[in-house]
Amino acid sequence: GKCLDLKKILESEKVRKVRDAKRMDQTYSNYYSEDYSFRSDWFGPITQEYIIPKYFSLLDSFINNKDAKLKILEIGAGDGEVTDYIRAKRPNWQVTPTEPLKAAVQSLKKKGYKDAALVDAVEIPFKDKSYDYVICFDVMHHLEGPAQMAYEITRVAKKGVFLIEANRASVTRRLLEKTEKY
Repeated sequence: GKCLDLKKILESEKVRKVRDAKRMDQTYSNYYSEDYSFRSDWFGPITQEYIIPKYFSLLDSFINNKDAKLKILEIGAGDGEVTDYIRAKRPNWQVTPTEPLKAAVQSLKKKGYKDAALVDAVEIPFKDKSYDYVICFDVMHHLEGPAQMAYEITRVAKKGVFLIEANRASVTRRLLEKTEKY
């Protein structure tokens, strides 16, 4: 039988990941250079009228402590729409938005998030239990290693993890996957 060369497999996987990261960076960097909303482009006005307020309502109920000074890490903040909403509703919650693209982090910093950080969700560079909560909205389906992300976000969270994910069973997501925008 043929023996698999694990080293070759791992090296080709590394090359593919670097290639994919470059493609993603090229594709999405343009969006961060303009006033653009991924969710609003894909879903229209329902984004601001329902989706983001609903996400916040669920998060607020989960944390159930609006007056607390909390340290929260947001994985995959995108253009910061949800982060902005949280900041407006709970100014005492210190939310650190993260993104894996430099252009996104620069955009978040321009919006006033001085602590915005360049973070890969499967290799979070923070110490164990360094944030009260880790939150994440519609990010996990973008990753090849969702189990590694799950490990990382639970490692970094002290009190809990709040995750909203449009999985393969989501009718909306399945329909969006049929469009050119997705």
